[in-house]
Amino acid sequence: MPTLILITLSTATLLSLLPYHLHAAEENDIKAKLYGQAQVEFASYDDNTATDGTRLDDNAAGRIGVKFEQKLDQHFTGMAGYEWRNDTTDNEVAADKGPMSARESYIALKTPWGTIGGGNSLSPYKVTGGVKYDPFVATLLEARGNGGMSAGAFGHNNFIADSLWYKSPQWNNTSAWLLYSPDEVSNNTRGADKDYAYSVKYAVQQWEVFVAGVNDDSAILERTKLGASINLTEQHRLVGQLESGEKAGIDEDTYFAGYHFKWQPWTFVVQSGETDPDGNDNNTRYHALGALYDFNKNFRLFTGYRKSSPEQGDDIKVLSVGLNFRFDKSF
Repeated sequence: MPTLILITLSTATLLSLLPYHLHAAEENDIKAKLYGQAQVEFASYDDNTATDGTRLDDNAAGRIGVKFEQKLDQHFTGMAGYEWRNDTTDNEVAADKGPMSARESYIALKTPWGTIGGGNSLSPYKVTGGVKYDPFVATLLEARGNGGMSAGAFGHNNFIADSLWYKSPQWNNTSAWLLYSPDEVSNNTRGADKDYAYSVKYAVQQWEVFVAGVNDDSAILERTKLGASINLTEQHRLVGQLESGEKAGIDEDTYFAGYHFKWQPWTFVVQSGETDPDGNDNNTRYHALGALYDFNKNFRLFTGYRKSSPEQGDDIKVLSVGLNFRFDKSF
């Protein structure tokens, strides 16, 4: 019955949003954007195991995608997009060593009251604060999975499958993003019946605060996080977040904080964090420092040092330098 009610309400909502002048869509061209990212990172990786040594990696940064949109009338816009991962260093990412594997895919309708959509979608938990607060994301220096941020599709990696979502416009500097996976059949580990994620953010020019949450019903996992950033001046920025979660009855807190100092094309970064699971004396501390040099808004040089220190196990030490190129072209 709840599913029937949800389908009925969704259908009624979509029908109520249909524009009166359907012929208007035929008069507007479909706009497209091709975009992507290439990265190569050269690193000394020391973890006192068989993976010790020199690495050349793109650390899941490589990707290519396409977005489409068409203005249906003065109030409504149809949108769709597909994105694939590729590896800049060896061009092999899929299980069969093929050059591509799927990332995000969606279809959406933008209205004056917000955007509704569905697909294999970005998680609001992942990109509210989270990876947006870490300049080293998708490098061997990143915080997620290394003690500074939670990992996985219900943390700060990947996408949530079989999901419906709603993004609000900004109301009095406040915005919301809600995502829910209603699928009772797929049993996808990245999104299935009753999984959800959300975020609510208040943002003004110099600072922002937010709350976000995520739930993986099948894994009995739930997380909530609070975070904020503040631009003290044009040069100085502070960011931070606290995650509090529970997985299969075990509580876990994760802390992250960073400082960014921008000087001309340079950005210098110092950041730290800790993952603290209750009851097993296996905290992992994370520290990283480095710099990024922007040749322009698309092409970047980065370098830095990371140390992750688990209480049970050897320290992981990384010294790296890399190049990153983000590109896009509209048609």
